Amino acid sequence: MNTIRLNTIGILSGGGNAGGGGNSGGGGGNTLPNDGNTYIELNIPDIKERTVHIYYKQDYAGGSTIDWGDKSVENLDQANATTSSEKIHHYASPGTYIIKIQVNEDNTLYLGSGRSNGSFMGDYTIGAPLSFPRNIVIGRNIKLYKTALYNLRFLSSIQFFQPSMVDVLESYCMSDAGIGELSLPDSITSLGERCFYGGITKLVINKNLQSTGPSICNSCQLLSEVIFEGDTDIDTGAFYGAAYIRIISFKNATRVPSLANVQAIGGSSQTKIIIPDSLYDEWGSATNWSSIKSRLVKKSEWDTLNA
Repeated sequence: MNTIRLNTIGILSGGGNAGGGGNSGGGGGNTLPNDGNTYIELNIPDIKERTVHIYYKQDYAGGSTIDWGDKSVENLDQANATTSSEKIHHYASPGTYIIKIQVNEDNTLYLGSGRSNGSFMGDYTIGAPLSFPRNIVIGRNIKLYKTALYNLRFLSSIQFFQPSMVDVLESYCMSDAGIGELSLPDSITSLGERCFYGGITKLVINKNLQSTGPSICNSCQLLSEVIFEGDTDIDTGAFYGAAYIRIISFKNATRVPSLANVQAIGGSSQTKIIIPDSLYDEWGSATNWSSIKSRLVKKSEWDTLNA
């Protein structure tokens, strides 16, 4: 079985290599299998409450199995199209455990409780168990349901196995999660309001996302770099309040993306917006971009400065 070193949030190829910038940066040095299944690494402390909740939906009952990492294996035996089901497991001893979720090829499993401000491991009333997850691999035949990763503050990494079925990150999906850097898989075509609110530091937006969606990184004070791999338009409030963005890159753009308003781009007068040389004049005179023309930097000039 191939394994991967998890350092940040990114994309895993089927061959076991990390791509899309997802295997860069620091991290805890943890390894999880890269075989298409979903894995959740837990750190269970020496406390009385060692009970873990998993909330899910799936196409049909018995379409998935869960290995809790302590020699306990169960079927996920519920299917519900409108609300989530719950699996509960108690760990007898503290320690590090790796949960494995295996989904049948003809099934789709949705991780998430569907409740407001609730992650796939429960909401704030669950308490301590929300601090257990450390590393996650989102495997094949998995989608994220509503606020699936909300408030998982102690995460070190999230990885998406490729090809991914995750096509939407709904509103507040990763809000207040300790996600660090994120490279969106190509499958994602829609982002909900404030889906990254909180701990994100770097965001790579895939080429298939036509528009950011409103307020996706509203008030993300830790966000320092945004890389657009395509021609994604920027909606109202997308990066509003993300005042410490240093770099926004459109190096691969083939047209000038629309900008809903100046506030939507976030950052400050010190932010550098890197664009193709061939689009510099058009970009600098485009609606709303013209107001921040001083931030635009030609790609060739940027590359020279950073050679």
